[in-house]
Amino acid sequence: MRQIVKLLLVLFLFSGSIRIDAQMNMIWETGEDFKAPESVVYDQKRDVLYVSNYTKRTNDGVSYEDCSISKVDRNGKIIKYDWIPNLTSPTGICIFKDMLYIVERFGIVEYDLNLDKVNNRFFISQASFINDVTVDADTNIYVTDSGGKAIYRINEVDGQYIDLLS
Repeated sequence: MRQIVKLLLVLFLFSGSIRIDAQMNMIWETGEDFKAPESVVYDQKRDVLYVSNYTKRTNDGVSYEDCSISKVDRNGKIIKYDWIPNLTSPTGICIFKDMLYIVERFGIVEYDLNLDKVNNRFFISQASFINDVTVDADTNIYVTDSGGKAIYRINEVDGQYIDLLS
């Protein structure tokens, strides 16, 4: 029994040094339909992908509102390119409880997937270059600010943000 335990321990210790060469193969591509796809998230409930289309960078607080979120099927067919239009340079996106959270240059858009409409917008006035978003089980929204070297937390209940790191 001790020999088996020792053998398992040795295998465990050396397993980190074993190299496995993984091969990635392209299954499909959408072609040249996208101008600048930035992020993608899979909606398991609706069996579609959402893609953020980031085409311009803005730092002056002026909304270009010419970017969008696309809806794509799992075979790469674009269902609707400008599914959620009038966004300002969207980057990171995530889904939580039937809400799609979209990072814009100046804050977060909360999009209700059941009602198919913008539910809320959270403005982050001191943001430099907010980029990615995630949500925890308590419905706190976390946003990275690459340019400002900060992480913001938005509490969905009161819509307030808190600078966590700077």
